[in-house]
Amino acid sequence: MTSSLARRTVLAAGAAGLVGAAAGPAAAAQRSAAALIVHNAQVFTGLPGARPVEAVAVGHDGRILATGRGRDLRRLAGRGTEIVDARGATVMSGIHDGHVHPLSAGDRSLRPSLEGAETTAEELVAILTGFLQDTPGQEPEGWLVVSDWNPIGLLPHGTLPHHSLLDALPTRRPVALIGGDGHNIWVNARALEIAGITAATPDPVGGKIVKGPDGQPSGVLKDDAQPLVTRHIPEPGKAELVAACARVLAQAAACGVTTMMDALVGQSELALYQALADAGSLPQRIVPAIRIDADLVKDPKAALAHARGLRHSFRDVPGLRFGTIKVFLDGVIEYPAQTAALLEPYLDGSGHPTDWTVPDTRPTTAVSCTPPDRNTGG
Repeated sequence: MTSSLARRTVLAAGAAGLVGAAAGPAAAAQRSAAALIVHNAQVFTGLPGARPVEAVAVGHDGRILATGRGRDLRRLAGRGTEIVDARGATVMSGIHDGHVHPLSAGDRSLRPSLEGAETTAEELVAILTGFLQDTPGQEPEGWLVVSDWNPIGLLPHGTLPHHSLLDALPTRRPVALIGGDGHNIWVNARALEIAGITAATPDPVGGKIVKGPDGQPSGVLKDDAQPLVTRHIPEPGKAELVAACARVLAQAAACGVTTMMDALVGQSELALYQALADAGSLPQRIVPAIRIDADLVKDPKAALAHARGLRHSFRDVPGLRFGTIKVFLDGVIEYPAQTAALLEPYLDGSGHPTDWTVPDTRPTTAVSCTPPDRNTGG
């Protein structure tokens, strides 16, 4: 059986990868016939100093049998072998993404997006008004949640976000703009009211409620203060979310991504991966970084027991490869979040020192580590 890559220019091959593939067909000939032979290609093996070769043969178990010249590897062909003419395209091992949030991408795809745009206040109001007009049946209680807000994108530069701008929108609905950086959220007064956030609300551990000179909340919440609002936002239906995440994972697979380290995972995310696997919509291997919340950090034994418990509960989900936990020690130094604790004050936009260092009690970076009895699953 012969087929072609047609218009494709890159083929991501083999979960086992091309690194360490047999140098020639001699040893592989002793095995069963190949399931797939790709020839007329530029095969990147990943071996030190090696130049691309012409062809690759893959066994029925998904492992690389051999790489080399096309006419040599054709000897591995059997009656059921698929032979692909790559037409000079590149063939390489699947891509491993070491830090990504694929489920968040699926969730965000269900919302309107600002796409990180820089806008004036007037332009932003016009865009958000359009989003409101697209969902007229949501008045007055339905949340307007917009993804990919640029926290430094208000023009002219230096203009600070405040709930009063969102309050001017022609709606009674709660409004939330989710920062594309993952560290900031901007909401209107209605959302603050629903969340019960006032001048008297203290900053949670690991987060900050931005307040103005009058002590009143501005509508911007940073890092672990964001859940004060987001926990009130209705979640999409399970079927809708599974379908959205399946589309994201399929797109990643089409781009050659075969393994991902999901950098922030809890029980709900693991349950979603289980649903995706059950639906046959989990084409990648996923390395989940199990988040250890601030209250568990103080008790390492309990934290490890928590991670092991989640691993035990979801150990049979195909594609999950446990062995990583994630502990937040602090926030980030990027503007405008600046939730990391520093020994010296932050600088302002002109490079001058401020009085802002962040108290040591506020959790700068996230640390990922592996439990001693890890089960990586390969």
